[in-house]
Amino acid sequence: MQIILALLLVPLFIYAQDLPPGQMLLPEEALPEYEAKIDHARLIRDTSKSVLKLGKSVYQQNCASCHGTPNTPGSVPNALGFWDGKFQHGKDPYTMYLTLTRGWRMMAPQAMLKPREKYAVIHYIQETYLKKQNPAEYFKVNQEYLSQLPKGRDLGPAPEKRKLWEEMDYGNFLMGTFEIADTQEQKVRNYGVGATNNLAYKGIAQRLDPGPGGIAKGHTWSAFEHDTLRVAGVWRGNGFIDWRGINFDGQHAIRPRTIGEPFLECADGPGWANPETGKFEDLRFQASDGNYYGPLPKSWCQYHGLFKFNNQAVLYYQVGEVRVSEMHALSDAGTFIRHLNIGKSEKALVFRTPGKSIRANVKILTEQGRPGEQVIRLLPEQTPLQLVLLADGTESEPIPAKLKFYNILKDKLSHSPAHGGIVTQWPDILKIPIVRGKQDGAFQSDEFTLPVDNPWNARLRASGLDFSPDGKSAYLCFWDGDVWKVDGIADESRNSVEWKRIAAGLFQPLGIKIRNGEVFVSCRDQIVRLVDLNGDEETDFYEAFNSDHQVTEHFHEFAMGLQTDEQGNFYYAKSARHARPQLIPHHGTLIKV
Repeated sequence: MQIILALLLVPLFIYAQDLPPGQMLLPEEALPEYEAKIDHARLIRDTSKSVLKLGKSVYQQNCASCHGTPNTPGSVPNALGFWDGKFQHGKDPYTMYLTLTRGWRMMAPQAMLKPREKYAVIHYIQETYLKKQNPAEYFKVNQEYLSQLPKGRDLGPAPEKRKLWEEMDYGNFLMGTFEIADTQEQKVRNYGVGATNNLAYKGIAQRLDPGPGGIAKGHTWSAFEHDTLRVAGVWRGNGFIDWRGINFDGQHAIRPRTIGEPFLECADGPGWANPETGKFEDLRFQASDGNYYGPLPKSWCQYHGLFKFNNQAVLYYQVGEVRVSEMHALSDAGTFIRHLNIGKSEKALVFRTPGKSIRANVKILTEQGRPGEQVIRLLPEQTPLQLVLLADGTESEPIPAKLKFYNILKDKLSHSPAHGGIVTQWPDILKIPIVRGKQDGAFQSDEFTLPVDNPWNARLRASGLDFSPDGKSAYLCFWDGDVWKVDGIADESRNSVEWKRIAAGLFQPLGIKIRNGEVFVSCRDQIVRLVDLNGDEETDFYEAFNSDHQVTEHFHEFAMGLQTDEQGNFYYAKSARHARPQLIPHHGTLIKV
């Protein structure tokens, strides 16, 4: 992997700064139809407590990251501070509405906000900041002003009250950046990352208790960090995470945290000792904030991917020359279990595991590590080995039997469709209407409808598109972690196409590419190759084709687009930190793999 171009560390809409004064970014014809029918006067008159409460919520989620607050500066240096700045495009509510709706200079259009939300945040800014702290910029509304506004009878679509991110069935695992926060840490929101924060930057969260609904409906979870190959934490409670983040509730400058009580944790650092030295000395890139980012050297360890076994996740990686597959589970008593399938090693293997006490199915050497951790040492003659670890269980609790999940043989999975473990998870094929193009001229456009009403309540915010080599199928990735295949697009006699969910649980995928008939997806943590092992068109192995780039917790750190050249090399853009200083070499770059 190499960086071939360093981009500007500023928002991509900076070009708008050069537009003539007063020129807005979106033309009127690009707006939704309801915008022409809005009763602006009625919305401006409503300054009730419920409106101001909604406005405060909108400001915190969508505005504070750029504009800041009187106590916390925003991330865009020249964004207006409403408590002491001066408007350049008009300070009356309707002009502010136009700025939000159509954009102006560096202010991008806020297309996700409904009219009631836009006027609510305008009222919040007027009453909270301008009227009290910046009265020279406060605009007093009167009847003459209201009478001159565009006439309309509608209020536009109602703001979305459902928490779609919590309703979605992601499957039993979800990749992302998660902070393992205890009860005390959950009381205070620290936007920085200090030495005590336990973040799984490239986290794979799994639901451990059985039941429908996927990870969002569980009660016990684990998080594995695949840059360091460590079990970052195990927690239980009445909720998975707080769902605060750019791809969940839309909040900026924030990261999702656990809300239950973590009963096991491993602090940030290598999960396995360097097989050459037997030591845990961290060789990752250390940034100016003192934290370590990115994967460990490949000669030390490397994450290879995730395999679905009975809808659970089997983690597949390498330590030195030794292949390891790992699965997490709960005992009948609710004790955390690590199942490790470890290949033959010529050297001692040393790794960290969470727990004040550890029991195993074989005799192992243990020693006290960091607080709440044990260090396990395996001698070469003990390998190969199927190791079962029980963390903090009672002496009377039986150690579960070894699991017969798939062995890893050299560079591929040993598998057979007749062998247990591969289960079709999403059998439904959804037939969705399509309107075929009948336009005059050389170009035709077909209108597709997304299957928003689907059995998994999946949010379908399309982020990437590519086609099969024969042009008969389309593949789409979606921001919330899904990949779908669409069949029947080339048959002009059909008035519907078939949608099938083929992957889920990915970390904000924003690019997809079909290369030599194989599906590759660019995510925040990796380029993943989707491998179907039994021909049911679902992903059974999420192969980490490349996970070399570094990831921090910052909300703006998208990995956008995925393209190839004639030699098959991949290219994608790695975002910067929304006008904040660069922390890692990969911030604000175009990357070639």
